[in-house]
Amino acid sequence: MVGTKGASRVDPLRVLRKYKFVFVLAAIVGAVVGGAGHFLIAAYIPTWSTPVIFKVYPPQTRPNPDQVSIDDDEFTRFMATEASMMVSEYLLRQALESPRLQSEAPKWYNRYVRSGVFDIGNAVIDLEDRVGARTIAGTDLIRMNVSWRDKNEVTALAEILSSAYLQDLRRRGARSNTERRDAIDQAIRGLQRDFAQAERRRNEVVTTKRMDHLDVTQSQERAEMMIVLGSMQELGMSLQSVLTQKADMEAQLRSGLGGLQYNDTLRAEVEAMPLIQSLRAQVVSLQSLRMAELERLSEDNPTIRRIDHQITALQRSIEQERQILLRELFQTRLDQVRLFEQTIRDQLASLAQRRSELGVRLQELVFAENELTDIDRRMMQILELQQQFETDLRLLDATSQMATSSRVEIIHSARVPTQMSFPKIYILVPAGIVLVVGIVAGVAYLLEMVDQRVKSPADIASLPSVRVLGMVPHVSEDPARIETPERVFAEQPLSGMAESYRHVRGAVLKRMRAGGFKTLLVVPAMPGSGATTVASNLAESLAAADHRVILIDTNFRRPRLHEVYGLPMGPGVGELLRGAPLVEVCQKTGNPNLRVIPVGDPSSRELEALATGAIAKVIKQASAEADYVILDVAPATVSGDAQALAQVTDATLLVARAFGETRGQIGRLSRELDEQPARYLGVLVNAARSASGGYLRGNLRAGHSYTAKAASKAKAKS
Repeated sequence: MVGTKGASRVDPLRVLRKYKFVFVLAAIVGAVVGGAGHFLIAAYIPTWSTPVIFKVYPPQTRPNPDQVSIDDDEFTRFMATEASMMVSEYLLRQALESPRLQSEAPKWYNRYVRSGVFDIGNAVIDLEDRVGARTIAGTDLIRMNVSWRDKNEVTALAEILSSAYLQDLRRRGARSNTERRDAIDQAIRGLQRDFAQAERRRNEVVTTKRMDHLDVTQSQERAEMMIVLGSMQELGMSLQSVLTQKADMEAQLRSGLGGLQYNDTLRAEVEAMPLIQSLRAQVVSLQSLRMAELERLSEDNPTIRRIDHQITALQRSIEQERQILLRELFQTRLDQVRLFEQTIRDQLASLAQRRSELGVRLQELVFAENELTDIDRRMMQILELQQQFETDLRLLDATSQMATSSRVEIIHSARVPTQMSFPKIYILVPAGIVLVVGIVAGVAYLLEMVDQRVKSPADIASLPSVRVLGMVPHVSEDPARIETPERVFAEQPLSGMAESYRHVRGAVLKRMRAGGFKTLLVVPAMPGSGATTVASNLAESLAAADHRVILIDTNFRRPRLHEVYGLPMGPGVGELLRGAPLVEVCQKTGNPNLRVIPVGDPSSRELEALATGAIAKVIKQASAEADYVILDVAPATVSGDAQALAQVTDATLLVARAFGETRGQIGRLSRELDEQPARYLGVLVNAARSASGGYLRGNLRAGHSYTAKAASKAKAKS
């Protein structure tokens, strides 16, 4: 699962840089393929197209076009409908029945002749693919386009189709005019019958109700009724307001003195009463006296406290009197509200009796008047509708004679095309480039997905629960021309590789200090991962930062630290495991803060000793003598020494060589180290190249140029 997830994340920029020359070649091949395709298609199966442009007019409802109002929605729907009709199966069948087809487009016609019979079904299907119609946005134009291999026959097909469409449009227009005329005539006859019936009913009402000159709206009873109704409405609103006010006041009264809520008007009246004004004046007088006394006395003076007590007592008295007065005033207002309610009810009863009397008198007159009004209104509407229908009938006769009555006409007829619509060189060449480059890009992307090797820190970061500590570039990527990568930090401190180890040192120190760790096991994933180089340079960087460091070689299988520092192989770890004192095996280096414990003589090395308590004592002694202890060990894939030492060290660091280990292998080793007692710090990608690091080479060159200029300036000053 780890490898699968890592494989699914491919950097497109990395693929582009890696295969850029292949993509350039693919683009050239694609251009050649597109150009060849253009000439082959043009020679054997070209496509010629000719357009027919139709202009659409608004509905011709007036003889004068300037008086015609345009409904945008209706106009848009009409254009879309007509564009669909131009390519409909019905219209195509009408066009294929034209006798001109066989003589003017024989090549196309003969393709569908079977045993002397024209196959109209298959011809329609083919024509549906060759004919298109669409509205031109923002205009009142429709474009019909016809395509075929012969430029002369394509013009004939377009003329036949446009003629068939115009004939069908005229037939539809004539049928629509006839239907509209019949509907208008029928509507006029119906209106005439309705008018005669309404006139008979009006005469009947006038005769039976004697309504020749009666105007109920001007009668005294009607005027009095309106006054009574208005008065009752006003009194009803007043009664509703009084009832609401009374209910609120009675509800407050039932809730007790503490439950009464007085409005601002009531409170203002109480505040204006002489008693309250007198008490408040006394409070103001005492407050003025207090301010005067404070100029010569302190807040704790008995006189000030006595004045404060008097002010407090007066304020309580004011509040008590205020509540009593509010209560009395509230009760008075409640009594007034109740009296006002009774008065309104008496007035309403009197007005209701009068309304009943007037209603009986006016009912018959009102009913008669309403019926006459309805009859007159209906007769007026009938006359207006009849006049409108007669006008529409005259307009229909006038507009049907106009040249634009069908609403569509041709403004650009079909012409013999001078240029092929397909192929186009500017289309096929880019298409060939896109096709070939797309195929090549897909293959390259697939190759990158299948490739499981670790190429950059991004490949490690894509693995779940795996941390990346940093990256060290390949020797060939550093412009400083590294001679001995194992001692690059000590011998070439201004190089890009040395700067990379400074970054690694910062990341390692951050995690070591956070956990209070002192011993670090540097574990190579595979032989050749460069763990010895990482361990030595990391130790050099820590020593350069004024830390006491002991570097221990626990790689009993292929030890190299003694060669890196030019030291004898023994005494070393083997002798320590047999009881030799630490001071005898710790060998000095060029850095006073760094000491190295080599692997020891071959006769003293026992592989099983790395899994015993003796090695734990050795590591404990070394950590007591130094700030940090770094251990080099055999690769984790070829031995179990790393797992054994991870039981007695504080932290572990996995070294993976770019283009050397696979993501699945790094994920498995990371899980194994993470399960050990030692704290797993993460993975260091070693020997990274610009092909996998993106901007790695540019960054290294910029850093080298920057440090080189600084070094040359310092040298010039000295």
